[in-house]
Order: sequence, then structure tokens, then C-alpha cells
Amino acid sequence: LIATYCEKIGKMDGLTIDQVELPPFEKPAARLVNNFAFKLLNEIASDNEDNVVFSPLSIFTSLATLRPALNGTSLEQLNDVTGLDTIRESDMNDMYDGIFKKSSSYKLKQASRIYVDRGIRLSRSYRTDLYRMKISRARRLDFRRAPEESRNKINKYVKKRTRKLIKELVPVGAISSATMMYLVNAIYLKAKWDIPFQKSLTRMRRFRVSNNESIRVETMISKNTFCTRYSAEWACQVMQQTYKRGEHIYSFSFVIMSPHSAGNFSRFYDDGVTTMQEKMTRAFNKIWTRRGNRQQQLCSVKLPKFKVDYAENIKEVLKGLGIRDIFSINADFSRLSVRNNRELYVSEARHSAVLSADEAGVEAAGATAFGISLRSTSLQVTVNKPFIFALRHDPSGALIFVGKIVRPSVG
Repeated sequence: LIATYCEKIGKMDGLTIDQVELPPFEKPAARLVNNFAFKLLNEIASDNEDNVVFSPLSIFTSLATLRPALNGTSLEQLNDVTGLDTIRESDMNDMYDGIFKKSSSYKLKQASRIYVDRGIRLSRSYRTDLYRMKISRARRLDFRRAPEESRNKINKYVKKRTRKLIKELVPVGAISSATMMYLVNAIYLKAKWDIPFQKSLTRMRRFRVSNNESIRVETMISKNTFCTRYSAEWACQVMQQTYKRGEHIYSFSFVIMSPHSAGNFSRFYDDGVTTMQEKMTRAFNKIWTRRGNRQQQLCSVKLPKFKVDYAENIKEVLKGLGIRDIFSINADFSRLSVRNNRELYVSEARHSAVLSADEAGVEAAGATAFGISLRSTSLQVTVNKPFIFALRHDPSGALIFVGKIVRPSVG
């Protein structure tokens, strides 16, 4: 898609490709994050009948922070999955600067920190890389003698950075005397709808989990103009809800894709011919490409209130994507520290995410931790069936949160 686009624009008025502004979702950094997001969604959600939410940006950022410490096939596997070896550092920095630019109309914060055991000494090259990624010096903890105290300090940091939405990223037992390092990333978002739902209209309404099952859930309603359409290709209703803008142009959009056949997401997942990454990239690119040229329609939109959370060790998920060696005796952390590199591997890959949607807007948080150890009337648009959602930072084109709602719950 990007090659075709560049071929066309490269001939415009004698401009080179580098001189022409790409749409946000086609910019290299956003494409990497979004491709990774859809790979994760297929791996996590395709065989999962429960509600799911995760922050691809948090996991991607954590892998990017881990990357300079790797070598050999460990590095090759991470590059193959993320594509980080194909992009300029300046492109990544531009995306992050755009995403986390301050605004009075919403709150979006990111924090990264590295904790190392007193017995490990980071290499100069890795410390330099951390500095370039705007991560301050590593914090020292005594994992060997005080594992529980160390765990509490990490969780306290994440809890603070996520405004108490994620209280225990690192569970009991995840830190032992063999733990040498913890790499932590946390993201927090709070944004109001551009057109809020009227609280007085919220009612218990039917939500079809499948063609054979229905439940009653709190459902919000808003009568106004929205970008919406029915996609015959994907046999689903597509709706886009935007967020309040302030003095900056930076804003977000919340896209919902609800299959016509309740709960049937088979058209989106890998089918042996086309991957979910390819399918969803095409689908979302169509949505965002047409957005600017499509007139909004007057709609009576009904959307369930929901709160979804997720907390898992995502080692098997990352292995399923192709990042395997870092979790085994084949891990190559030869660029991480001055010594003991051959004995290091990723023992924990924890990810937690929370997202709640109500009449006012959305509040969400995502956090990732890698533990490194020694080896020892209008038109009616009613969302009353399971749906996939994506929360995107529009100017950069990067997906901040992605998930699937099967059974909406506010508890």
C-alpha cells in the first residue's frame, strides 16, 4: 500500500517522496505499531471468547527498549516481528513526540523505567541507547535479598503512572533471587467524547452475544452526526466516535467494527490465505482514508457502557509471533551488561490493560514489564453485538489501545 502510494505521489509537481506528507496511518512508525497490533490481536483474541484489551504501543515500546541489549538470532527474531530494523530512529521519535504532546483537552502520559539488581552492571552502549530513548538512569533494587520489596516498588511506580488503574502489574512470585532486571512501561489515557452521550438516556438494553444468546447491559445513546457505514466486504457495521479537541490538533478516534452475524469474527482472523494483519490493515486504512471525504450522517447511536481489563504473562503470545529465543537458553543478551550475559533470559513478560467507556468518554491504561533473570432517525446504529475496537492517535496514526468486547461489563 505504501509503495503504491509513494509511486503516485513521487511524481507530483517534481517533488520527491520525502517531500510529500504521508497520511498518518501510512507513516513508517505508525505502520510498524499497527501491524504489530493486529498480529497481537490475532494471537490473543482468535481463540479467546472473553473480553480482551491490550496496549500494542506499550508492548511495542518495551520490545524497542529491550532490543539494543540483544544480539544474534534473539535480535533477528525481534526485528522480524516488529520491523524495528527497517525504520529510522527519528521517525520513531517523531511519532512518540506527536502522541505524547501535552494538551489541555485530554490526558495521555507514558513512563518507562528500568530496574536493575545491584549485582549487574549495564554496558556503556546500552546505557547510551537508553539515554537516546529518553529513559533516565536505571534504578537499583536488591532483587536477590529483597524480592518482595522490589516487586512492591515496581508496582507502586506503575500504579502511580496509571492513576491507580493498574495496581499489580508484577504478581507475587514473579521476582526471585535469580531476577537481574525489570523493564517497565506504562501508558495512561483519559479523553472525553467530542459529542458525549446523554446520561439520562442510558438504559438497560439487549446485547446479542451470539445468534443464540442475548444479555441485558447498560446502553448509552447519542443523537447526532457520526461517521458510519456498513461494510459488505467485512459484513459488519463500522462506526467512528471522535474525542474532544483542545487548542492542539491532536485528538483520537474510537472505531467499532461489529459483525452482522453476532459474535462471528471469522472474517477478520487468519484463514491460512490472508493474515489478520493484512485484513485489518486494509479494513482500517479504508476507514481512515475515506473519513475525510465522507459526510457524517445523522444517527441515533446506541453503545454499551463497558469496562474491560486484561492481565497475562504474554510470553506464549510473543513466542507465537516468532519471538522465541529471548525466553530460552538461546537468549543472547551480549550487549546488555559487562558480564554474565550468557546466563540471562526473559523470565517474565507481563502485560496489563484496563479500558472503560461511559457517557463522558474513555479512561484507559496499559503497562508492560519484562523480567530478565539468570537461567537457574434517523439512521439507527446500534452496537448490540460483540465488536472489535481500536483507539487511535489520529495525527500519528498509531493505535494506542485495541480490544474485543464479547460481554460488556462495567464492573
